[in-house]
Amino acid sequence: LKERLLCDDCEALFDQNGESYVLNLIRTKAPYFPLQEKLRLALARDSDPSCDRFSGNDLGIDTSKFAYFAWSIVWRGAVGHWKNFDGSDLIPVELGSYQEPIRQYLLGKAPMPVDTAVIVIVTKDEFSRKTWFVPQSLWEFESWSYRFHARGVFFRVMMGPHLPQYFRD
Repeated sequence: LKERLLCDDCEALFDQNGESYVLNLIRTKAPYFPLQEKLRLALARDSDPSCDRFSGNDLGIDTSKFAYFAWSIVWRGAVGHWKNFDGSDLIPVELGSYQEPIRQYLLGKAPMPVDTAVIVIVTKDEFSRKTWFVPQSLWEFESWSYRFHARGVFFRVMMGPHLPQYFRD
């Protein structure tokens, strides 16, 4: 999916604040998955039956760049007019009163909006490494959740005043 949406300066800002960094860690043209390799070599903070949990800081990952990248994708899903591969219109993401604060954050004029969280889940299967899904919104836990998948990484961006502490942590 491509659309001319940003000016050259904003495109460069998005690129340097997260896009290049994240895409380099999840690139598919490498013989290995750089982000998965970091996880393979690290010790998990804790585990439960569904997954091991790691701290990006422990892995030497710039988590602020992952958050920026995730917000930039969700924001683009709200402000762009996107077409599906078959030519049908994609349903835009609704950000409501958060749209302008997120724009200001992406421009570097404001901090990340309060009452927000970004969760990153790295998958292991080969099929996931080759797929990309556009952001979709979901109302859960009395908060908005925006989910998308990018080359083996599942991003979950959440916002709202009732966001559970578990997700903030």
